Amino acid sequence: MGANERQVGGTHYRAAPGVMQHWDLVVATGMGYFEGQVTRYVGRWRKKNGVEDLRKAVHYIDKLAEVYGIVSRWRSTGVPPVHVQRAELEAYVSAHKLSTLEEGVFDFMISWKTKRDLTIARGLVADLIALAENEAPKSVPLSDSNKHADRETQVKE
Repeated sequence: MGANERQVGGTHYRAAPGVMQHWDLVVATGMGYFEGQVTRYVGRWRKKNGVEDLRKAVHYIDKLAEVYGIVSRWRSTGVPPVHVQRAELEAYVSAHKLSTLEEGVFDFMISWKTKRDLTIARGLVADLIALAENEAPKSVPLSDSNKHADRETQVKE
């Protein structure tokens, strides 16, 4: 069964057969993340969260406008250089205290080139799901004594 034929968490968003889904539009038009989020919220506001979704769309447009110089440069020349991607990822991982497994997912999603890379990323997320389902949430408050503890097996709140 393809991704368009199933939905996680219900069937309320599933489009009728033959009807283009939002993610297919994003792929077909080459939209970036922010553009995709804007169109997602504008496309669903009447069916889901009303004006709140429209405000979220505005928020994404505001963020895109803030990063316009960076995004417009990369849109004209391609993706950011690998060393920029790596530095940004490392800063994000550190700030959010992601596990090695979580970092692996981010790394593959930023740098994937082949379908095999996507298969590996999917396997890493499946491993995270298994950890989350097999181990009851055991969020450990950070303290000076454990702030550098391995978070790989800890489930985030």
